[in-house]
Amino acid sequence: MDTTLAQLEKLLAPLKGRISFSEVEKFLTVENLAAMSRIKDQRKKINLKKFGRMIHPNSRFDFWKRVFSCREHLDKNTFFEIWYDLYNCRGSSFFQVIDTPSGEVVLGSNVSDMELLASLPVTDFLLIDNKVVQYRYTQAKKEGWEMLRYLCGRRWQTLRLPTIVREAINNDQPEKFALAMDISGQKFSSFSLLAEILDKRALKIFRFILENGTIPGKIIPMGELCAYIVSSFDDKTATSLLHIIEELHPGVIREVKDFWGRNLLFYAVQNMETGWFHPHSQLTVFLLFEAKCDPEKEDHLGLSYKFITES
Repeated sequence: MDTTLAQLEKLLAPLKGRISFSEVEKFLTVENLAAMSRIKDQRKKINLKKFGRMIHPNSRFDFWKRVFSCREHLDKNTFFEIWYDLYNCRGSSFFQVIDTPSGEVVLGSNVSDMELLASLPVTDFLLIDNKVVQYRYTQAKKEGWEMLRYLCGRRWQTLRLPTIVREAINNDQPEKFALAMDISGQKFSSFSLLAEILDKRALKIFRFILENGTIPGKIIPMGELCAYIVSSFDDKTATSLLHIIEELHPGVIREVKDFWGRNLLFYAVQNMETGWFHPHSQLTVFLLFEAKCDPEKEDHLGLSYKFITES
C-alpha cells in the first residue's frame, strides 16, 4: 500500500470540499505528519495546518487526536498552530455529529449511552483545551472531570431564599447574612448558594464564609474554587476574590493543579471574560506576580503558559 506524501497529494488534488479522516487515516503516519509539520509554505496542500482544515468537521476530533498523539515528533510551532485551531474552535457544545467506523453518531445535549460517549475522540484526554471536549468529558465523568467542569460553566440553580437572606447577599452584609441564615434555618450546603454569592460580587460575605470554614469543604474543594474563579469572572472580580483567598490561605493558589498537571494560568487561558493574554490583565498579573504561578509549567501536551502567550 502506497502511503507516501506524494500519494496523499495525488488523492487531494481533485478535491473541492472537505475530506473525512477515514479516507486519509492510512497516510497519517508519524513520519508523514512530521514531514508535513516542517513545511511552512501554506500554498502547498500538504502543509499540516492547511491539511487539517480540509478535514470534515465530523471527523476533526479524530484528526486532532492523531496529531496530538504524535506531537513529540512534530515541529513545535506547527503543533501549536494545530492546538490553537482546536482551542479556538467554537462549535456548539450541545450538538455534534461524529463519524465512526460503524456510522455517524449524533450527540445532543442529553446522552444515554455514556460508555459510547467515553469511547469517542470527543472525550479524549489529549483534547481537553477544546470547549466541546470539555463539555463531553465532564458529561462522561472521566478521570479529572471535577475541575474541568468549571471551564464549561458548572450549572447552578437560582435558589428560593428567604427575603432577608437574599437582601443580605444583594447588599453584601456578612453579619446580616449570618443572622438571616440562622433565623430562617437555611443551611449552607450547596454550590448554588456559593455561586449566587459570587455572582452578586458579595466580597465581604465571601471573606466571611472563607474565614469561618464554610468553604472550602464539602461544598467545594479549594482547587475547584480557585479554578471556578479564574475561569469564570472578569478581571476585577476574579482578582478581588483571589486576593481574599491568598490572604487567608497563603500559597494555596500557586499549588493548585488539575488532573493534567496544569496550574491556574491554564484556566485563565480558558477565561472568555478577560484578556488574559494582555500584559496588563489584572488576573494575569495577580497569578504571575502575587500568587507566583509558574508560567513555564508544562501541561500534558508539553505546552506552557509562557510558550502559549509568546506564540
